[in-house]
Amino acid sequence: MKSGPVRSQLAAIAFLALGSPGCDEAAPAPPDGSAPRVPGPPPSLTANPSAAASGRCSRPETVEATPAMRSFLSRLGSPGRSRRALAEFAAPKTDVRPMRWTTFERTEIYCRRTDPDGADCFEVRAIHEVTVSGYSLWSQYEICWRGDRIVRVERLGGGAHGG
Repeated sequence: MKSGPVRSQLAAIAFLALGSPGCDEAAPAPPDGSAPRVPGPPPSLTANPSAAASGRCSRPETVEATPAMRSFLSRLGSPGRSRRALAEFAAPKTDVRPMRWTTFERTEIYCRRTDPDGADCFEVRAIHEVTVSGYSLWSQYEICWRGDRIVRVERLGGGAHGG
């Protein structure tokens, strides 16, 4: 197994090659033998065009988080820190598996909405790692709250951009 910068570059290449729902995936080579389409510029971390397309948020916006959400996001980091934050803020029996083994370097909130059952939901883009070659590995989550407790965590997609 490779380590260090090589492993990070391999991870970025795997993200780009395999893709993930919601990311700008490279298309297979056209039948005429020309080069495959290169993904376009990365989505901005402050104005996410895919947020509107996800069906959850009507448009990207600047969002003021609740005090509980700010406190939760500030406690994310290493997988151990993230698991402790989830244990502290998640309601009993909430499935937090989409986030519990993940490293968080930076997070940004895209939008806030109220779902049909009354939970206060935030779409969050998380940067997990920036490789030595300049790729940012990211995921997008929906985190829903009732009061000061997380009641739902869902991974909406992810990928890599930059280079």
